[in-house]
Amino acid sequence: MPQIEVRRLRYRGEASFAGRVEQAVGDALRTETSDDGRLILVRQFALGRIGAGERGAQRAAAKAWRDLVGGARHGGESGAEAANCVWFASPAEARALILRELARGRTPFAWFWALAVPDWRRMTLAQYLDHRLAGALADPWGEALAELVEEALAADTAEALATAILAKIPPGASTLAMPATPPPPESGGAPCAQSDPAQPDAVQPDRDTALAVVRTVPAPLLAAIERLATRAGALQLIEALAHALVRRLHPALALAPRRLASVSALVIELLRSGASRHAAQPATAPPHLRAAPSPREETNPEPAPPHSPRRDEVHARPEPGTGQADAPPHPSAPEPEPAPLAPHEERPSAAAGLFLALVPLIRLGWREWLADNPDWLLHQPGARLLRAIAHHHRVSAEDAIWPLLPPIDLTSEPPAELTEALALWRKGLDGWLRRNAQLNLAELVLRPGWLLPGPDTTIVRFPLERIDIRLRRLALDSDPGWVDWLGHSYRLVYRDRPLTGPQLP
Repeated sequence: MPQIEVRRLRYRGEASFAGRVEQAVGDALRTETSDDGRLILVRQFALGRIGAGERGAQRAAAKAWRDLVGGARHGGESGAEAANCVWFASPAEARALILRELARGRTPFAWFWALAVPDWRRMTLAQYLDHRLAGALADPWGEALAELVEEALAADTAEALATAILAKIPPGASTLAMPATPPPPESGGAPCAQSDPAQPDAVQPDRDTALAVVRTVPAPLLAAIERLATRAGALQLIEALAHALVRRLHPALALAPRRLASVSALVIELLRSGASRHAAQPATAPPHLRAAPSPREETNPEPAPPHSPRRDEVHARPEPGTGQADAPPHPSAPEPEPAPLAPHEERPSAAAGLFLALVPLIRLGWREWLADNPDWLLHQPGARLLRAIAHHHRVSAEDAIWPLLPPIDLTSEPPAELTEALALWRKGLDGWLRRNAQLNLAELVLRPGWLLPGPDTTIVRFPLERIDIRLRRLALDSDPGWVDWLGHSYRLVYRDRPLTGPQLP
C-alpha cells in the first residue's frame, strides 16, 4: 500500500460530514493509487463532487488519478515546473538532482522541490551540505553519511562536500595520535601494501581493499580527509567517513562488522601516513565501477553493435540457454555498450527476471552464509553470483541488465573455492525452485520486462501477463526492498503501461 501524505484538504459542504469525507478520501487515495517505489508529487488533486459515501470517493479518486498521472513529468526534465504532477525514481534521486542544480549556481524555483526535498528550505549549496552533514554525523550507524557521500559524488559536488567537512572541525595546533605506519614509497607509483611479519597473512587482502577504496575517492574529498587527520577532535569524523567510503565500494561488509572495522582502520592508516597521495586515480573509471562483460564477448572478439530491443520485442520469450558459462569473463574482454538513454527512461530487458532471484536467495539463507564467510566478502560474492547466473543462461551482450548489475572488481580473480561455492549456490537455487515452485531457474531469469534505474533504487516492471501463481503463492515475487549485501534497493511492479512518459499507470 502506498504511503500518502496530503498537506491540505479543502472540503465544501456541511461541517458534520467533514470527518467522514476526510476518512473516505484518505482510504480512497491509499487504495486507488499505485505504489511502485517512486516519489510522486501532486500540486493539486481535484475530486469534484463525491458525496459523503466511501464508494463515491473511491470512484472519483481513481478517475482523477488516471487523468493526473497521464501528464506527469520527471522532475529533472525541462518544463517540469509547469506540470501538475512530477515524479522521481526515489527521494535520493531528488536530493542528488538538487545538489547538482545548486552546484551549477542555480536556485531551483519549481513548486515541487519543497516537497521532494523538505529539509532544503532554499539553502545555498554550502548551507545545505552543512545541514546534511550535521544530521549524518548524528546517525550512529553511518547510513546517513554513506548516503550523503554517494549523492555528493553522483552530483559532482565532492569539492563542496570536502569544504563542509573541513568546516566541521576547527583548525588546531595539536594533532591526533597516529599509529606507526610504513612511510609512503619512494617511487611515484601507488604504494604496495606490505605485510607485517608480526601480523597474519589475512591482513594483506584488507590492505589491498583499503588501497582500492582510497583510489576511488575524488581528489578534493581525499585532500580534505587528509587535512582532517592533522586536526584535533576529528577522529570520529574520519572514522565515519572511512566507514562510508568502504561500504560504498563493498556494501556486503555490513554483514561482517569486524571486517568492516578492519578495512576502515587501514583506510585511515593510509590517509594519516600520506600514502593516499600516491594512490592516484586512473584516467578511466576504476575497474571496481565497471560492468563485467557478457559471455558472448568472450568468444567473439568483435562484439555486435549495440541494440536496444523495442518494447514489442520484450514480450517475445527467449529459449532458455543450455550452455555452461560458470567461469568469470576475462578482465581484458570488451564490455557491452548500453544504448544511450536518459536516466529516467525505462530500459527493456529480456532477462529482467534475474532480480526475481533475490527473494529466493534470501529465503535459502544467502545472507547468513555471507556472514559466516567474511573472508569472501571482499570479492563481492553477491554481485558475482548474479553475473554467474546471467552468464550461465546466456543473457545477450546487448541486454540492458548488464550495466545495472552491481559492479565487480575485474582486476583480480576470486578464489577457486568461492567460484565453486557460487556454482553450487546457483545449482541449489535451481533445485529449490523446482521442488517448491515447480519451475526452474531459467524460467525465472529469462522473463522479459523493463528496468528503471535510480541512484539507490531500481524499479523492475513486468507485464501483467507474466504474473505467475507459482511465485505469488510463495510470495517469491514480493519486493526485495533494500538488499544490504548489494547496497541497492529493488522494487518489482506488474503493469502493462510504462512508468515514464505520457500515460503513466
